[in-house]
Amino acid sequence: MYSKKFINDGFLNIKNNNTFVDQCKNLNKLIKKNLKVNSKIFLTKQSYLKNKKHIKTGDILSKVNIDFVLNNSNIKKTLEAIIGKNYKLVSKRVIYGIPQKYLPKHITKKENIRSINLGYFIKKKYRVVRYFNGIDFHQDQMDYSATKCNVVTLYVYLDKVTKNKSPLIILPKSHKLGPDLFPHYLEKKNNKILYKTRKKKKIYVKEHKLVGSPGESWVWHSCMLHGTRSNISTDGRISLRLMLKKNKMQKNTAVDSINNFFGNSRGYKVTNEFIKKKYNEVIKKIEYSTKT
Repeated sequence: MYSKKFINDGFLNIKNNNTFVDQCKNLNKLIKKNLKVNSKIFLTKQSYLKNKKHIKTGDILSKVNIDFVLNNSNIKKTLEAIIGKNYKLVSKRVIYGIPQKYLPKHITKKENIRSINLGYFIKKKYRVVRYFNGIDFHQDQMDYSATKCNVVTLYVYLDKVTKNKSPLIILPKSHKLGPDLFPHYLEKKNNKILYKTRKKKKIYVKEHKLVGSPGESWVWHSCMLHGTRSNISTDGRISLRLMLKKNKMQKNTAVDSINNFFGNSRGYKVTNEFIKKKYNEVIKKIEYSTKT
């Protein structure tokens, strides 16, 4: 049941018990205790222009324990159903949806659209989580360029996420077209989104907004298009994002079935087209986005 739905839709919602919810709330409190976010965490315009490098200077997860997530029976059962046993944790991050009110004016619309996250604009000592002010539709496969699509994302809300608090927006079934470059070619047509890849594949999909309470969890394929709009609430949105890789000895999993559908192709070597081409050349092709 799990695998069939995952193959068709590209994602699954994982329900959990009150114990897990309480553990997520406690983790949220610990993170907030160690992370003070306001407008002062941003570099000045002069400092940013002087050194446009995003160097991670620490990881807030080194101060907290997330074993309760990794060892949760519902989560393990779901992951094993779609990528098999003996999978490997390859990445773990706290995601912080920063309130719009904290953004300095020197972060232009152009820079905000072109940048995948806000790390470039943050003072070094605060780069212990990954900051976003909304993010355009993208695939997590872009973090694993030129490799086969054998990684899935586990995303856990640690806050209550309302429609104003930058909820995730996913495009179910978009994973079926395989890896493509960022930004993605999307058009809104009535109540549906037309998604077209550089390889001339296309599919009509519907947006699905993920609002939820602490502990609400999802897992999706690395080619699933997803993004968020700006956080217009007064508080930050804190979530946990884990990337898990299928063991190469596991065959005929749900992920294998999906990958076979689009030819088991690898991702692009350079996954962000803004790196390869001029901004205006790229942006003129973007008709629908969470950032425009």
